[in-house]
Amino acid sequence: MKKKGVSLSLNAIVIAAIALIVLVVLVYIFTTRSRDFVWGTRNCIGQGGECKNGCDSSYEVEYSGTNCADLNPDEPNCCVPMLEGPQAT
Repeated sequence: MKKKGVSLSLNAIVIAAIALIVLVVLVYIFTTRSRDFVWGTRNCIGQGGECKNGCDSSYEVEYSGTNCADLNPDEPNCCVPMLEGPQAT
């Protein structure tokens, strides 16, 4: 009977160790993916824009919160072209 008790506690330790490994892997995956997501939203070129000193309001909008000022302080604005509406045929 003593052998069964030891076996049960060994199984519990193995299951806990596997669960801990899975948890660590999941935390690693989510932290690296969230960092990539944040970088993607801050990347002006990734948003289809261009870093400029000022945007042309007739066809561009300024996308705020990007990395333009970090890359080049002389061109701090991220200018993204406006989408055109559907063409009439």
